[in-house]
Amino acid sequence: IKKKKNTKKHKGKENATPLPEHTNGVGLLWQPSVVRVYLDLLLECSNPETLEGAAGTLQNLTACSWEPAQLLREAVRREKGLSVISSLLRMSNDLVVRS
Repeated sequence: IKKKKNTKKHKGKENATPLPEHTNGVGLLWQPSVVRVYLDLLLECSNPETLEGAAGTLQNLTACSWEPAQLLREAVRREKGLSVISSLLRMSNDLVVRS
């Protein structure tokens, strides 16, 4: 008995926009290596405005079903970033918690 190949398309993959091929300007935002920069910033910084901005940026870059956003979410998980992000929920600054 032959197994059938999984022919299901992943949600959002059929209309996926390819990653920018250049690594300058806006194309840098969609490189998985940017995740480590933001996570390091979240770990090292104590300025609430900077924490709010870094957390909000990560949220915006990973919030949609566009393939680059999916790749960045994967990078956040690979870098163990969920524990870094969840630690922001225990802060006393409401703007940081909401971001």
